[in-house]
This record gives sequence, structure tokens and C-alpha cells, in this order.
Amino acid sequence: MATFKKIVYFLDSSNLNISFSGAVLTYGIVSHFLMEHALEYALIVFFLTFSIYNLQRLVDKRGFALSEPPLWGKYIYLPLILSIISLLIAFTIGLKLFYFSWWLLLLSVTFAFISMWYTTPIFGLKLREIPGFKIVITALTWGYASAFFPLVNEGLFIGTSGLFMLLIYNYFVAIIIPFDIRDMPIDNLKNSTLPQLLGVEYSKLVGIAFLLIFIIGNLYLGFMEPDNLLFYLAVLVQLLFLVFANQKRPFYYFTLIDFSIVLLGISYLI
Repeated sequence: MATFKKIVYFLDSSNLNISFSGAVLTYGIVSHFLMEHALEYALIVFFLTFSIYNLQRLVDKRGFALSEPPLWGKYIYLPLILSIISLLIAFTIGLKLFYFSWWLLLLSVTFAFISMWYTTPIFGLKLREIPGFKIVITALTWGYASAFFPLVNEGLFIGTSGLFMLLIYNYFVAIIIPFDIRDMPIDNLKNSTLPQLLGVEYSKLVGIAFLLIFIIGNLYLGFMEPDNLLFYLAVLVQLLFLVFANQKRPFYYFTLIDFSIVLLGISYLI
């Protein structure tokens, strides 16, 4: 058990877990819409997530949990170097794939700026400290990176891509809520996360509603076949994680929430 906890903690604190999960989701989405370069877009999301999440932690100087020791210890330059290398790899792949569009470029730059502002103070304020912004910005960024950008860049109609991005946004809002519940003791009250505003139980109800919208939207808009059992299982797993989330759950409980995104990515391949 001790070895398992060490492995899981390494995967989570190094951000390899969420990077891999996001990459599988992206691969599944791009393949589902029969677009090219699914692997390349998955790699972009993997390296971008690894880079941005590590840089955010370095800037914010906050570990995965207050009770856990820092992963890198005194080797603080190692994650910085790895993050820069990952960022360069993602940029290189993206540059080769990008079919130049001014508005898509502007959107990408905007989301890159948002990712930086999330934990880096601008005019003395971090974006995550603006009431209500934390969950919205995080979910929108995931929707843009894993769905909207690759689909639009590959030529899918912007309206279809936008609707699908909104569904992915709903999914991520729901699975972020358990993390906001976990972080209630360390989040500044003025951040006004959903659990701070509505309480834990009402926040869970909101998350359940968003997951139901995600399911219904996928079926109604024809993005998912109604007989795809893995799709329902993927959503059910996240729903159970949401319902049973509390501040006393061990750190690997939340690691599994991130890893369960893989199920959704695979379901889009069926």
C-alpha cells in the first residue's frame, strides 16, 4: 500500500496523471470526429498540461496537499527545465499543425494568457482569486484545448465545435467540484468557489445537473451513440466520485478522478 501511494503521489504531483488523461481525452475526441492528427493533438495537450500545471505550482508554491511533502524537494530547477522543454515541444507540434487563422490564433493566445494569469499576479491579482472565475476558467480552458482548437483547426464547422466544447465544459465543471470541496480549508474565502457559495451538498447537486446535461447533450446532438455503455460508465464513475467527495478523502481519491477522464476518452473511440 505504501508503494502504491508513493507511485500515485508521484504521478499526481508531477502532473503526469492529468497530462496523460487529457491527452487520451483529446485523442478520443479528434478520432471520434474522424479528423486527422489525433495523436499529434493528444501530444500537444499532454506537453502543454504538464508544462502549465508544473509552472503554475512553481509560481503558486502550493503542493497537491498541505499534508504532503514537495515532490521535487531541493531540485526546484528540474520541473522548471522539464516544463520549458515540454512547452517548446507542444509549440513545435502545434506550429506544424496550425492552419493559420487570425481569430483562432487570438483565442489561443488569450487562453495562454489566462493560464499564466491564473496563478501569476497581474496588478496584484491572480485570476483564480476573482470570485466565481476559478471553475469557469479551468473548465473553459480544458474545453478549448481538448475539443474546440483541434476540431476547428482541422476544419469542423465552428458551430458544431462550439456546441461540443460547451458539453466538455459541463463535464469538467462537474469533476472540478470535488477538488473545490477538498480545497475549502486552503482556498481564500473571497475566491467564492461553488462549495463556498452554495455549500457542499448543493454544489454536488449542481455537478450532477451538469453531468446530466453532458449526457443528454451528447445524445440529443448525435455526438454519442445511445448504446455506448462505456460512455455511461465513464460519466457514472465521475458522478460517484462527486457524490462521495469530502475533505477527508485521501489524496489518491482525487488522483483517480483525474485518471477516470481516460474512460471518457476511450468511449469516444467506440
